[in-house]
Amino acid sequence: MKITKYEVKIMNFYLDDETTNRVLKNMAMGMVEKGNWSFKNGKYEQAKAWYERALKADSECLEAYLKLATTYGKLGEEKLQQETLELTKKLMEKKKAEFIK
Repeated sequence: MKITKYEVKIMNFYLDDETTNRVLKNMAMGMVEKGNWSFKNGKYEQAKAWYERALKADSECLEAYLKLATTYGKLGEEKLQQETLELTKKLMEKKKAEFIK
């Protein structure tokens, strides 16, 4: 499942921002679950694709970032793994700062 910018605009037209964000977060979690299934079955390229799709739906999905980093490690893509872990760390710091406010 791929979400286009056009589809997000349509959702925003019919739904308020909060509802649209909730829908996208739920879609992302479904994609993470599909990625988890693929990963457990040794289909790492397929898992990578699901986690990347999840991040397109919800760019702040920590679980997708962490699972993607793990998948990059399984695929031997150490540079991408490290970059993804750095992005995860920054996102965690941002969420922590928002929580503390």
